Amino acid sequence: MKKQLSRVLFIVRAGRRDGLGHLKRCLTIAKSGEHLFSSIFAVIGDYDRSEMMIPYDVVDIETVYNLDNVDLIFLDCRDTTPGFTKKLIKIAPVVSLDDHGRGSGRSIVSILSLPVLKSNVKANYYGEKYIVLDPLLQDFRKDRIKREDYIVLSFGGSDPNNLTEKVANVLLKDGHQLKIIKGPMNLRDYSHLDAEVYTDPENFFEIIAKARLLITSFGMTFFESLYLGTPVVLYNHSKYHYRLSLNYDVPNAGYAGFEDNSLGDRLGRIIGDYDMMVKSIEKYSKLVDLKGADRISGIIKSTINAERKDCLFNHTIYSVVKRTQNYSISRCSRCGDLFLTGFSGKGNRYSKDYFLDEYEKQYGKSYLEDRSNIKKLGLGRLKTIEKFNPEKGRLLDIGCALGFFVKLARDRGWDAEGIEVSDFAVDWAIKNLNIRVYRGDFLDLNLESGYSAITIYFVLEHFKNPLMAVRKVYNLLKPGGVLAIAIPSRGGILYRMNRREFLDSHPDDHYFDTTPGNLKRFLAGFGFKVVRIKATGIHPERFFSVFGLKKVPGILKMFYRVVAKIFRLGDTFELYAVKR
Repeated sequence: MKKQLSRVLFIVRAGRRDGLGHLKRCLTIAKSGEHLFSSIFAVIGDYDRSEMMIPYDVVDIETVYNLDNVDLIFLDCRDTTPGFTKKLIKIAPVVSLDDHGRGSGRSIVSILSLPVLKSNVKANYYGEKYIVLDPLLQDFRKDRIKREDYIVLSFGGSDPNNLTEKVANVLLKDGHQLKIIKGPMNLRDYSHLDAEVYTDPENFFEIIAKARLLITSFGMTFFESLYLGTPVVLYNHSKYHYRLSLNYDVPNAGYAGFEDNSLGDRLGRIIGDYDMMVKSIEKYSKLVDLKGADRISGIIKSTINAERKDCLFNHTIYSVVKRTQNYSISRCSRCGDLFLTGFSGKGNRYSKDYFLDEYEKQYGKSYLEDRSNIKKLGLGRLKTIEKFNPEKGRLLDIGCALGFFVKLARDRGWDAEGIEVSDFAVDWAIKNLNIRVYRGDFLDLNLESGYSAITIYFVLEHFKNPLMAVRKVYNLLKPGGVLAIAIPSRGGILYRMNRREFLDSHPDDHYFDTTPGNLKRFLAGFGFKVVRIKATGIHPERFFSVFGLKKVPGILKMFYRVVAKIFRLGDTFELYAVKR
């Protein structure tokens, strides 16, 4: 049976005012990803559907909120609003392309392919390598085409400012041979001009490739000319586009409304220096390629495959607070928790180095060298567990690392065993401690129920699906059995007072960050009664450093520790719960 492809909804702005550039690149992305996902389109703008020629299913924008089975939304609309994207993320995660509006903060992935002016928008991926060009351009590179002595005018799908006629009138006076390319939504009649006029020609790229010169506004046709190697002069629809175009050192005649009476002089000076125009285009010959659509379709697929797309409570209302090429961290707008959506597809990272070199970089000694401290910490945890379940029955330590806690529990009379994904850790624990350790992922293993205690120390946050993990733990425990969790805290002082440092140092394999109160509420939904919460990871220096204090008197440190325990301000915490 053929595997059903994921379904992607493309929402794109296009029409007589917006032109067709956004739509064309979305169609190219959809075509590139046909082997990865199926596509459906919704268009925002003043348009006639017959003008669009979209070879995929098309729905009205008003109906998208009622669509079922959409796995991802790809948004190509500049300057979205938070309200608009808030509705969309309830349907599916959003990937946005060149969106500089405040609504982009809700996109789980942001891609900025085009240069921007001042912008607060942060992107996961940015740069010209994500510019989408039509693969047909490959057939019209300058080394395959012979130039002809004409100038092409092409100002987009609709040319709302009629730049075509302004420029044509100037150039015809000087005797230039012109070819005018009209977009499908440009309804003006240019028959009075002494020029060849083409309306949305199929040989668009060939006409540009053979031209001695192209005059266009800043947009996709400009980047197509860079790839083709056709000398280009920019004349822009607006001051905004003009300012964007200044990122590229190519001849520029300004923008509509700017000293129009001297447009002829400006164009005359530029066109008169043809060698300069050729040199200006040659420096950008390798700036763009034909792989942008493939890169973006790959990003779409990796985002579909990613997990943790919402908080522990599945609220589906969030804003992204941290972006990298490997992941995004989002903050739930309702419960305040963080969750990480990873795109890198990393395999098992818990090798020997994780317990030796990486651990030493963080704590100053390797995991092996820290054994005495780990044993001391484990003894306190076992004593707490035994307060709530004195029966020393079967105990399971999920993510047991090198097995120090399992060995300690066995020595205290527990029938203890562990689970670990690291081959190095499992082999070391079995060989050196002679304990029972299961190799593999907790969710994949078949285990016999009846445990008196299950411990998850700084492991639960590594689960992409903690809901499934907690449900399985509940089913494995006896009634009255104890669940013990140690986990980082979003309610700690680091997050509260230095959120930027918290996010910058955030591990890329911690899939959620919660608070003691939220975790208690989450566990209650499975039938657990939380019997103790203990604030840990209390660092007075982190609190006082915010106020510029480097040396803190001991009495202040002591006072802070008391307050931090009462108000649970530790950067980590332990939670103990009993199965009802």
